Amino acid sequence: MMPVCAGRAWTLPGRLPVSGMGAASPVSPACTAPAACPAFLAGQRGQALVEALVAMLAMAVLWVGLNLLGHYQDMALSTAHASRHAAFLATRIESSRLQSDERGSDPVKRYFTGEAHRWSDRRAARLLNPDAALHASWRRDRQVSTEAQSGTTAPYAATLRKDWSLEDQGIVQASVRLDFDDRPRPVNNHDGLLGLAVFDKAYPTLRRSTYILAGAGHAVSDSAVQEQVAASRLAWAAAHEMSSGAGSAVAGRAAVVDAGWGRGEPQFDWLQPWSGYVPAHLIENHEGKQNEHTLSLQ
Repeated sequence: MMPVCAGRAWTLPGRLPVSGMGAASPVSPACTAPAACPAFLAGQRGQALVEALVAMLAMAVLWVGLNLLGHYQDMALSTAHASRHAAFLATRIESSRLQSDERGSDPVKRYFTGEAHRWSDRRAARLLNPDAALHASWRRDRQVSTEAQSGTTAPYAATLRKDWSLEDQGIVQASVRLDFDDRPRPVNNHDGLLGLAVFDKAYPTLRRSTYILAGAGHAVSDSAVQEQVAASRLAWAAAHEMSSGAGSAVAGRAAVVDAGWGRGEPQFDWLQPWSGYVPAHLIENHEGKQNEHTLSLQ
């Protein structure tokens, strides 16, 4: 059935009205568009306004939801960065000291404070209080297999790993957790027209963990390297005792003879005097010149 305007059927340009059993009738020039028909306008009045209002309400809810979801993802990223930093701290500081430190999560708090981390909700209230919500922990997990450690299954490898502090004590797990349960709730928490009260609920707890191998036998200074080498009875201490004992006995008898030649007393510390010296072909400074603490093999 076609709309009627002034007693005549109308159609869009290029379309013919249909009457009877499909027979085509000539296009009426008096009413060729809906805009020219008052009856059509009466049925369409205000429809676009209602559609726009519904679309705006949906977009408002979507905007609020995306904002809070973006904050949550940003906090998750900061938590991941903090766990990595905590893991690398464990390679420089014993994890037991970190765990017992009264400062607790202070080493990683900088990832959740400052201008770049001012997360807030739709009421401009802070979403995170690092002093209450932030928790950092370190623990030792299972040891790696013998095949994955220095020396693997070679003879005396286990003894040398222990003497030189190379033996794996367990993989360090550094965890950072954010608890949002302590966040204050708004007093007036009505849903309203948009039902935004759902966005005032606390975020789910965030936890990120990083695993790292720590205690690889590294030394903090050149002298510490020598001390660590000397700590191994198998690799150094036993041989040093025998050699220095024999040398001291000889030095006691030869002291009178050596005094006539002006010779100094022999030194039996065969490690520390070489502290900091590296073969010249193994070290160069940033300018490409040989370092002053080099040992020439020529």
